[in-house]
Amino acid sequence: MWRVLKSSALLLLLGISGSTVAVERIATPGGQMSIVWKSGFSEGEQTKLRSWLEHAAQTTSLLNGEFPLRETRVYVNRARSSGPVPWAHTIRDSHPEGVEFHVNPNSSLEDFFSDWTAVHEFSHLFIPYPGRNDIWISEGFASYYQNILMARAGVLTERRAWQKLADGFGRGAKDRNAHISLGDLSARMHRKGAYMRVYWSGALYFLEADIALRKRGQSLDAVVAEYNKCCRQKSHYWTGLKLVQSFDQIAGTELFEPLFKAYQSEYRLRDYSEILARLGISLKNQRVEFSSDQALQQIRQKFTRPREFRTPTS
Repeated sequence: MWRVLKSSALLLLLGISGSTVAVERIATPGGQMSIVWKSGFSEGEQTKLRSWLEHAAQTTSLLNGEFPLRETRVYVNRARSSGPVPWAHTIRDSHPEGVEFHVNPNSSLEDFFSDWTAVHEFSHLFIPYPGRNDIWISEGFASYYQNILMARAGVLTERRAWQKLADGFGRGAKDRNAHISLGDLSARMHRKGAYMRVYWSGALYFLEADIALRKRGQSLDAVVAEYNKCCRQKSHYWTGLKLVQSFDQIAGTELFEPLFKAYQSEYRLRDYSEILARLGISLKNQRVEFSSDQALQQIRQKFTRPREFRTPTS
């Protein structure tokens, strides 16, 4: 069963783009989120959307116990669509950083909870934007964690989370730009329509790194948590290479940078079935099957084991 957090909200007026709009503040683990209702929503619609945003923030916080930023601004727009969240994007060039969502408020709360978009966009906020040349790192990070975190929240079963990752890798493997390296393709992603290879190559990169870390008693969770403490808010021009070098320094490894350079130079998404096999996951007719090996099972379940939400204190 999904868990919905009830929190008090503070309504205030905020000047944005030369106008005054109503803004609602809600608590997140370790911080607060300002919701800017940019379209007219009824009280019932706002209640539903607020519950969805709270739940998505709590789900995202299952990476390290805290939401990525202490201050986050979220813009909510009404949209016409058959799905709950037809479009969203992360806002990097403002203070505080945030996310803009376009939503169909006629969708059910269950549909909003099941949708991956908010967790994906919120996950982006754990790391800085590395530039379009390395957008595969940014999109891969969010694509990887959206599934892992939704499993920890109980929205996805363990099997479903791994199936969604495997399906994504499969889509990435079908990319037709085999004459272009991932590093070059990343900057040309929109022009080439190469979203699947860029996104899912990045997700596979972080899965492979996380497996290597966990087999030595560490985790990507812990590295990201420490990065947020030491480096996330530093005034710095970040590239993918600088980011992964920081990860290696934090972890005391020579893992992230060599793996980054290997992925960046590859012309196809690497063999994801071999990487999944390191966790006792096989694919039969593209369906996920789990090995009965208990050692592999214990490692695998560390990724997706359900966790309790933390009550915001702010």
